[in-house]
Amino acid sequence: MTPVQRVFAACLCLIALVSLPAAAVDFPARPQGPIYDEADLLPPAQEAALDQRLRDFDAKTGDAVIVATVNSLEGETIEDYAAKLYATWGIGGAERDTGVLLLVAPNEHKVRIEVGYGLTPYITDILSGRIIRDDITPRFKQGDMAGGIEAGVNDILGQLSKSPEDAKAIAEAAAAAAAQLAREKEEEAARQLALEAEAKAKRDARYAARKRGKGKKK
Repeated sequence: MTPVQRVFAACLCLIALVSLPAAAVDFPARPQGPIYDEADLLPPAQEAALDQRLRDFDAKTGDAVIVATVNSLEGETIEDYAAKLYATWGIGGAERDTGVLLLVAPNEHKVRIEVGYGLTPYITDILSGRIIRDDITPRFKQGDMAGGIEAGVNDILGQLSKSPEDAKAIAEAAAAAAAQLAREKEEEAARQLALEAEAKAKRDARYAARKRGKGKKK
């Protein structure tokens, strides 16, 4: 085989590999209740109490809140895995789509709150991120995985229990706070750039002055 033929054959192999379909993720079957704890993060008594609480909430409101912990995301991002698992399990119902999935993947250190379209006025992406950042993650970092899950569930149920007006107000406040934080970060970054530019100008001025001084001595 000539060098050109070898290169051509290698290209064909590469094209064939790229064209192969990605392996489908083997999602677990939906549990009978609202909790799927594959990663075994919840003690039995706490899991039983949380299970009953979520069942009662679903029976009262028709909103399904599901907690799932998995050992692996199977190479998926947490966002894609959560969205696909939500759809695979049919959380929230096809018509109303009023469900919430709290997904925890401890081995990848990832958490996601996936919200059905029918509940997005209550729990926005910004509010979900705030719940994860302020109430779930700090407990996880302390090694209290069960406490972090329970805190997240408390926030979710608390938000869903509010009136539409109150829930919207809280979601809007969270969005405003996030926007303010982003502005403050931008302003701080601008200040840092200005300080660095000022420091560089001073260094350049000193360097130029030294060069002028050396030139006069000669």
